[in-house]
Amino acid sequence: MNAQRGLRLPRRGRVFVAGVALLALAGCNGGVAGLNAQATALLHERVAAVRAAADTEDRDAAIAAVDAFKAEIQRLVEAGDLTDSQAASLLAHADAIAADVLSEVLLPTPTPEPTATPEPTPTPVSTPSPEQVQVLQQETAERLTEMLRERLTEYVKQQMEEREAEERAAEQAAQAQEKAERKKAREAKRDRNHGGHDEN
Repeated sequence: MNAQRGLRLPRRGRVFVAGVALLALAGCNGGVAGLNAQATALLHERVAAVRAAADTEDRDAAIAAVDAFKAEIQRLVEAGDLTDSQAASLLAHADAIAADVLSEVLLPTPTPEPTATPEPTPTPVSTPSPEQVQVLQQETAERLTEMLRERLTEYVKQQMEEREAEERAAEQAAQAQEKAERKKAREAKRDRNHGGHDEN
């Protein structure tokens, strides 16, 4: 296998990733109100890239494809094409894909230590049991899921704070404009009154 290719995913992980990718595709196919056809097609391409990486068992490519999918979701949120709740749902699918990909990393089988003389029989280092491997996979997936959840929460909070700040600024601008218009109306009325006195 080429050394520059990403680590390979086991067949079980590849099938699971493809299944989660299909869920993400269903989540953005006709279920996102207001999303235009171009944005929908681009999301489909991102999901297809995840499935393609899973089919070739390329772990690094799968992670990169998931990151590209999440970046596109954030771009759509910033453009106003997706709401925060819609983005959270789609990002949850992407997080599930990434968590499953990383959880499929198995420990390598250790090689026996070499000996100086051929007489003694080297004692091979014990291979982790399937139970130990499963525990490690579960811990890795849990850590990744928690990290992604924290980042998503922080992102949504930031978006809400920015939106509230924009609404406050717009409200203040409207109040200032209304105040200026009232002042202008008073001045115009005063000028009319002065003009009437001058004519008399």
